[in-house]
Amino acid sequence: MLGAISDSGSVSARFVPGGNPERYYIGSGNHARYMLTASGPDTSGTEIFFEFITQSEQTANGAMVRLNDATLTGNSATKNINGDASFAIGRWVTGTVTLGSGKSVLLTGDFKRSYHYLAFNELPDLPSGDAPPLICDTGAFTTPTYLDNAPSNAPIHGMVTASATVSFNRYGGADIAGAIQVTAGSDAGTVPLSAFFNSPSGRQTAFHPDKSVVSYMLGDSETRGTMMIALSYIASVFPSRARYIGVARLSCRPTP
Repeated sequence: MLGAISDSGSVSARFVPGGNPERYYIGSGNHARYMLTASGPDTSGTEIFFEFITQSEQTANGAMVRLNDATLTGNSATKNINGDASFAIGRWVTGTVTLGSGKSVLLTGDFKRSYHYLAFNELPDLPSGDAPPLICDTGAFTTPTYLDNAPSNAPIHGMVTASATVSFNRYGGADIAGAIQVTAGSDAGTVPLSAFFNSPSGRQTAFHPDKSVVSYMLGDSETRGTMMIALSYIASVFPSRARYIGVARLSCRPTP
């Protein structure tokens, strides 16, 4: 029988949906968004990307337990808790998940089911074309979890790292280039990151030939002159054809 499972991780500050109102255009509305994606029996195919946050609830230790109509209740536990005033990330592993469709999923802590979430504030504007490039080599990640396509002995969990650069052109656009590296057991592979944004609130999803998928959005940060990249991914880069999912927040700062 499984023992008691508790939350793990911490935040440096509670997430503030909408961020600093003085940074946004008047009448531009709510600039807080979230993504939610799931793996495991009864959860596959549950993907909610980049929805505006209208309701949210965060526990004292920083776990988000409500994102609009998606809630985590009961004897619950959240792993990979991380965040500050500009974002919150984590992975629901025990408790009852209820979605707006009325569907409920019981997470028992066997780690075959997980819900990964990321809440963040939109980037209010793109830097000008003469802004220096940004390097994104630190971040916050949920532990990748097995989705499908592998033999029954495939590891349930993986490990992930990622890095990227953001450059700005004279027309006000932003180019992202980089890679996500995922390891699961003896398997390792890389998913490229490549996206172009001509709007700070743009959204993109890239479908790769190996069936990997990456969804992108730009986010605000607490520190002036920095930003974040919000990512949700399905990595299908292993010889076994196993697919793993997770979410990530990359922190981007000016190059030295």
